[in-house]
Amino acid sequence: FFRTDVRALVSVACGEDCSSLMPVVVPLAQTPSFYLQVSVLWSAAFGVAGALVYPGLTCSCRGPKEDDDVEGRTRCDPTDIVYGFVGGTVVGNLASMPLNMGNGCPKNLIFSTSLITFLMYSPMYLTVGFGGPELIINHKGVSAVVGTTAGCTFVLVANYAPSSIPMTIAFSKMGAGMAIAWDLMVAMLFLQGAAWTSMLPMYIDLTLVALFLYGASGAVNNSPNNAIPYLAVATLLVVPIVIYMMGIAYSINQSTKVLYDRETGDMFIKKPEPVDAAAHDDAGEGNGGITICTTRPPKTEPEVPLTPNPPQVEFFEKTRHVFVIPNYTEDMEVLARTLGVLAGHVNSKRRYGVYMAMEGAEERHMEKYHQLHARFQDRFAWMGYNVHHLVPGELAGKGANMNSAARALLQEWDWAQEDTMMSVLDADTLLPQEYILYVDWVWASDPEAAAHNLLCPMTPIMDNLEEVPLFVRQWELTFFTTVAGQCTLPGDPRFPLATYTMRLTICEAIDYWMVGPVGIGEDQMTSLRVHCRFHEKRLKPTLVVIKVPYWCSTVTTWGSKWRQQIRHYLSVQITWYVMVRTRELPLGTRLYTWFRSISPFLVTAEVPTMLLAMNLMTGVLAGSPLQYWSLGLSVVGTSGVLSMLAVILNQLRIWGMCENGNAYAHMRFCSLLESVLLAPCSFFCQLLCNFHAKTWLVLVEAGFTTLVYQGVRGSDKEKELDNVQGTVATDAALEVL
Repeated sequence: FFRTDVRALVSVACGEDCSSLMPVVVPLAQTPSFYLQVSVLWSAAFGVAGALVYPGLTCSCRGPKEDDDVEGRTRCDPTDIVYGFVGGTVVGNLASMPLNMGNGCPKNLIFSTSLITFLMYSPMYLTVGFGGPELIINHKGVSAVVGTTAGCTFVLVANYAPSSIPMTIAFSKMGAGMAIAWDLMVAMLFLQGAAWTSMLPMYIDLTLVALFLYGASGAVNNSPNNAIPYLAVATLLVVPIVIYMMGIAYSINQSTKVLYDRETGDMFIKKPEPVDAAAHDDAGEGNGGITICTTRPPKTEPEVPLTPNPPQVEFFEKTRHVFVIPNYTEDMEVLARTLGVLAGHVNSKRRYGVYMAMEGAEERHMEKYHQLHARFQDRFAWMGYNVHHLVPGELAGKGANMNSAARALLQEWDWAQEDTMMSVLDADTLLPQEYILYVDWVWASDPEAAAHNLLCPMTPIMDNLEEVPLFVRQWELTFFTTVAGQCTLPGDPRFPLATYTMRLTICEAIDYWMVGPVGIGEDQMTSLRVHCRFHEKRLKPTLVVIKVPYWCSTVTTWGSKWRQQIRHYLSVQITWYVMVRTRELPLGTRLYTWFRSISPFLVTAEVPTMLLAMNLMTGVLAGSPLQYWSLGLSVVGTSGVLSMLAVILNQLRIWGMCENGNAYAHMRFCSLLESVLLAPCSFFCQLLCNFHAKTWLVLVEAGFTTLVYQGVRGSDKEKELDNVQGTVATDAALEVL
């Protein structure tokens, strides 16, 4: 600011042609007032950073408090905010000393400026020292008024005070900086009741924006070093995420090739068709009534030890499968098709149980179940149901429904839990029978590992893609392809999409499903909880991806797709949850788990934006050595962008498999051009959904709105029910229900 003022004064005094004087005048900015401003403003900036970071560090180290809810919605201690601000101002003051020394500050002024800065903050230090942080916390309203009034006053003085009064402008700017920092700290106190899980994602984005603006300001005040913090953070984020993107591109291309014949492009496993329940009979001939649907061994990621042949008959006789199907306002035809496909599996009548997880808020839920039971009860070994009623603290959705259903299932299921595999399906999931055989194969090959591993199919194939508008189709293909790519990456944690299998004993081991807003992405959260719980027991859980496809229906309208992606991005709350819940793990494992958990969100939002900003930063830093740092990051980012072309190539294969079961059906130039042109639009929409979800979480914590589950199906009447059921349940909402 001070350098800018000097440039303006020189321009007024000397006219436009003052370039010859600038080298002489600019060093005059290094006056005692300049060094004092640096010290005060750095203290203010570090104070705000301390108020943000210190509460998070204490929460992460201590774990959840007793007043945190079971969903990991960690709430920071307000005293930590005050202590973080006070400590940050001290650290910022000390950090400004070497900075001033580097700017040519005489040694006799360094300690003087720091002492004056300390004296300017002394009223706050005395207040905290003698009155305690509670004095500020209990009077934060008054503190906000005082800070705002002081800040406005200092700004007015800085702009309208006569320049003849020495140091007026400089001290006014310092006072304004202190007042703004103070108000930011008080604003954090007002939000201290907010869940850290909801606030941290937006804090991260705002920090990135602030660092970029601070770096770009170097172009105005001739301080290119301002860009160093942004470049350092960008290096920490961009480089590993680009490697992650390249890994996705490679793994998905290698994995998809096992789904089809390389010569013809035809899929090895065809789409399963529902059978007529009255006509189907799966009683096998010989082998004790057990039928083996294929002898082709499974392909998995990671590769697990497998027996050379399928399991023996004794294994099939001893073990069972139960399928839990949460549903709400689903069409009867959708549910009947899902059960019809399961009924078409060999051995379903001897080994399958089906558990319908109904929602009590749906008016016709029991009518649906009774129709399904009458139609399919003879095709399965067992059928049951559970009705979930919303209770205070729950967010309506798959997580809350699964939590209720799993607890009830363990009470009703009469087979040994250690001999039962439970598969969680969406209401429209069509699961091929090869998947269940391969689950049995992996299970029988290593029964001990089955006690702590998750299993899932690899690639979702959309069976109604021809009904979807052009842009929504490309958006959905991009999403499904990248999800399948992260599933097949080496290392854990990885996350299934909607459909997964676990041994029934795992339900109790992970304390069932999360029912609140943090658990809205129940598939991702379940995988993460399995990863953390068993790592704490010194085991090595993994997600075993069985490389077979499964079929489902995608959304058919723009609005439905938008709501669905908002729901996916609400899972960004995992950013903080994973740091709290992994506190018992070694530091390296903890950081890697955090990185793998947030990478799917960074890939589609922050990192593409940072790469775009990096190109702008390279132009801002023209002529500075830092330009090469920024240019290098841009080049690294380019390799990540190019890797997305490999993802698009695989996307064309999946597109063909969705439409007619042939991976080569859309391997043509017009399809490639369409995908390349629409891919940036898909990522831009992902970015908007990301911002929408984070803003929504902040507004919920501030009390301006409520969080609702973003459903994508149902008639108008059912959508009205969804508006009631989707709200986080309160006593008043329960009365309405």
